[in-house]
Amino acid sequence: MRKPPATTDTTEARLEALIAECHQIIRDVVLPSATTAGSDMERRRYLDSAVELVRIATTVGDTVARLRGGAAAGEYRQRITVERVQALPALPGCPTPRGEGG
Repeated sequence: MRKPPATTDTTEARLEALIAECHQIIRDVVLPSATTAGSDMERRRYLDSAVELVRIATTVGDTVARLRGGAAAGEYRQRITVERVQALPALPGCPTPRGEGG
């Protein structure tokens, strides 16, 4: 059986499913575990894990948007032109340009 090519619709559906799964993990696992944790350090680890999960999901979403050709937030381009001017030594018998001694 051949796999159908990925289209925008399937990508959107997969991203929405990923977000929904992250939300469910946070709601069903992280929050109850954090509230019943025995120590503040353990509670902090659960909450830090939830934050990291959200960051990873955000990175995935941004990457997909870039791959589709969308503009990345905060992205800019800068072009720098460097010009180097090198004075050649004066040839014997030729007048020197003004201001360069003589």
